[in-house]
Amino acid sequence: MKAQPANLTKLAASNGGPYPEAHVAGVIKGEALTTSHGANDMPVWGPVFLALGQHQSSEVQLRIHNLVKYLDSIQQR
Repeated sequence: MKAQPANLTKLAASNGGPYPEAHVAGVIKGEALTTSHGANDMPVWGPVFLALGQHQSSEVQLRIHNLVKYLDSIQQR
């Protein structure tokens, strides 16, 4: 990777305290961009989850929700 990956345990601290749940979900879906996702160095998971879920949006949403909640649970507060 050309860019150093983000420390995913410090997302809340980098956001001034609150965990940016909506932004994290947007990045996972590929709707919000980050510098790490600007190239193919780091895949966007939304399309991967869509393929795994056989294009069932409820399954994709559940996978994204679970990942967002997991990332919230590992935040250094």
